[in-house]
Amino acid sequence: MGGRVPLTIRRQVIKQWLDGHSRDQIAKDNDIGAGTVSAIIKQCGQEKREQYFDEADFEFDLIRELAVMLKREGLAVNSFGSALRLQKN
Repeated sequence: MGGRVPLTIRRQVIKQWLDGHSRDQIAKDNDIGAGTVSAIIKQCGQEKREQYFDEADFEFDLIRELAVMLKREGLAVNSFGSALRLQKN
């Protein structure tokens, strides 16, 4: 691909990462190198996150860990949110 990765692709990489996808799968899905995926994730962890998300105080690592745990249990992040809302009622 070469050059700077467009913001739309960087956002998609972060979204997939937080959904628990592997680095290699994200690279394949977005037609970028695995090292590029790692660099984007690292940047998101270090830089101001406003360019990716609405809130600057974003629990990036915690959300990734939760997504991976849910994926191991065969659950999707979206279904977890629905289940949590149901349990609160």
